[in-house]
Amino acid sequence: MKNKKMLAMLLALTVTAAGTPVYAADFSDGNLESVQEVAEPEKILTGDTALEEDSNAQENQESDESGVTSAEETDEFTEEDVASAFTDDTENEVAEAQSSDTESGSEEVTGTEGLEYEYDAETDTYHLVKGVNVESVIIPEQYNGKIVSEIGEKAFAGCDRIKNVRVNRDWDQETMIIRQSAFEGCIHLRKVMLNRVIKVEKNAFRNCPQLSECVYISIDNLFIDGGEFIERDAFDPDNKVCVYLGEESNNFKGNKQYFVAGLFDEDYVFKESGVTYVCYDPNMTGDMEGISREHEGTRILDVQDELETVFVKDTNVTGVGRKAFYGSEKIKVVKLGSQNRYIETKAFFDCENLERVYIPDTTNDIADDAFDGCNSLVIYTPKGSYAEKFARKHNIPVVVSATSQDILNDVKPNLRVTKKEKDGVTLKWEISQPYLAEGYEVERKNAQGEYVHCSTIKSSEVNTKDIELWNYSKFYGKNITFRVKAYFVDEDGTIIYSQPSNTVKTTFCPVQPKITSLTKKAGKKLTVKWKKSDYAIGYQVWRSVDGKKGVCIKTIKGGDVTSFTDTNLKEGTTYIYWIKSYRMDYQNKKIYSRSNDYSKSIVY
Repeated sequence: MKNKKMLAMLLALTVTAAGTPVYAADFSDGNLESVQEVAEPEKILTGDTALEEDSNAQENQESDESGVTSAEETDEFTEEDVASAFTDDTENEVAEAQSSDTESGSEEVTGTEGLEYEYDAETDTYHLVKGVNVESVIIPEQYNGKIVSEIGEKAFAGCDRIKNVRVNRDWDQETMIIRQSAFEGCIHLRKVMLNRVIKVEKNAFRNCPQLSECVYISIDNLFIDGGEFIERDAFDPDNKVCVYLGEESNNFKGNKQYFVAGLFDEDYVFKESGVTYVCYDPNMTGDMEGISREHEGTRILDVQDELETVFVKDTNVTGVGRKAFYGSEKIKVVKLGSQNRYIETKAFFDCENLERVYIPDTTNDIADDAFDGCNSLVIYTPKGSYAEKFARKHNIPVVVSATSQDILNDVKPNLRVTKKEKDGVTLKWEISQPYLAEGYEVERKNAQGEYVHCSTIKSSEVNTKDIELWNYSKFYGKNITFRVKAYFVDEDGTIIYSQPSNTVKTTFCPVQPKITSLTKKAGKKLTVKWKKSDYAIGYQVWRSVDGKKGVCIKTIKGGDVTSFTDTNLKEGTTYIYWIKSYRMDYQNKKIYSRSNDYSKSIVY
């Protein structure tokens, strides 16, 4: 053991010298002593991240006349990607739990820095007696080479910064107990992963209003005197916890105070766009305490902290569960689905930045405290609906006769040109409420004065568009007027647009003419012929002699002229010719074509 300790210290010194922070555990031994662990911080997974793909794809061709998006583009534009409930989250955590000891490469697996322990001589194990108030906590399976057998009473009580907790256990390690009030008052705790935790005592997670995920891995066939693995009242009576069970948890003993699901049971629990949904079916699972049987069906269980908007598009979603949005600091707009029937207790409690909730007339049950602490809220609902009466009874501002179209009624993008070149332009826009948009539609005015489709940006986070002639060849030589509209897709697939932005205009250069022939003439002359360039009002003839820098030798007025005769040429000399077309832009300034696309050489 002494050699192992020395090796650990040498390793720490080596890595520290390399610039990597490393913390070594206290190696002191003794009975009933208080010790403080200093460990290397480890990363804990914190949930799904909804990342929408930037679909700002360039188009190969644009038609002046057509305002119709292709069938392929339309299908892609309205298609909804439904993410697997646990593919990027819990499944990864299972793998991480399985390999945690292997990755450490050490007999002593460390946890979060600063945890304090007491040695129990009777069981020859350590008890975690005092936690640390940090966002993510990892609790090790061993400390000083001995099992950490329990998280003590009130060890983390009042730690208001903790969001994620993981008990780090190997499959064949001893089990752990979480004592009374161990995490009581951890008001921002959202997720706990309890690998081989055999007992969770009363009030262990009391006053943890945001806790929604409790993941159990490999409980095997363990029993504790026929009692429950999770004691009654371990969670708040009005909790939104779903306990997820691993494949080995065959004899899990729970109660009717929380939801229970298989770890990969996507028919029961699933996640989409940062929202967790759970199906409540009392006929199959029995009644849940505090939840009406009339609230059966798919409900919103929880939302991620980062979300500013939630647009429910699944018509199978019938309600908002208790504490679903509790304390969400960033949420601003929520549009409930057309079949929503209820909003349960404290569903939106203390969402201080919540501005709008769109509630359909199918909703006929809203808890009195559903919107407590939402001081900026306006409810949008059809006239005469239950939600209208609720809003007026509770002195919440209400807008009636609201439809999906109303969501973007007051949104108007501000459009400007940030970069202008003769063969391209960069458009940029801003809107005052970007969280209302799912994407943007760039339009252009055609020859008939109608605005038609130019490009679709399928992300609310992208607010620029490069229009370049290599990809928009139909724009050569034209004055083009652009505008932008924000959009979102309603649950029935209808695309809802904002007001159009202001318009911006730009002129694209004409096409560089292609030389068709160089013909020698008598008398030291040569005739250059080229293809006419649309929208050009004149041309420049450029010439290079024997590889020297080219110069303009003639400016021609008239877009229909397509030839020029050069004179005073020298025999045996190499001449290179190219043509530049030009036109006047919308500001009456001359704009020239590119010059390096086409050239032709000849030895006279």
